Amino acid sequence: MSNFISRACERLARNRPCRVLKAEGRPYLERYYLSEIFGVRAYLHRFVDGDYSEALHHHPWSWSGSLILSGSYKEERIDRPVQHDGFVAESALSFITRTLTSGSLNAISAKTLHRIVDPAPGTWTLFIHVSRKTQKWGQLVPAGPGLLKIKELGSLDESTWENTCPLGKDHPEREPFLSDQKLDRD
Repeated sequence: MSNFISRACERLARNRPCRVLKAEGRPYLERYYLSEIFGVRAYLHRFVDGDYSEALHHHPWSWSGSLILSGSYKEERIDRPVQHDGFVAESALSFITRTLTSGSLNAISAKTLHRIVDPAPGTWTLFIHVSRKTQKWGQLVPAGPGLLKIKELGSLDESTWENTCPLGKDHPEREPFLSDQKLDRD
């Protein structure tokens, strides 16, 4: 069933605007814009690798969520919010690691610090978020011996990348789809 869903996601993604997200020069996520309705944006996400950065991050929207359509991934998150305006002792934090599989929902608030690790090949999610940002992206970074703080990244500007990015089938940096590999063998 998961292979069927992966192929259905590929068919849909081929004709949707695609943005390839990279860290350290390597792709880890392909984002395919689906739609915006009633102030909520929807995307297909294809995980081609985990978040490379050691730093956990939070999202800029008051709420977002992910439905795992196929595959699975492990998520590491901190068990409680960290204040934006201060420092936190690394020893005071405890981490939760959980595996989310096909059919799982992952609710993510603006205060959730997390990262995705070890996605299985063929992992696709439906990712939604409210349209308006309430904060900048943030990463938990070292701030001295045993201390961490949140470093803000980016801006509060609303991006419209989907108006200028190539479609999935034309994106030169996306990973091959399963159906591409089948076509290459024929």
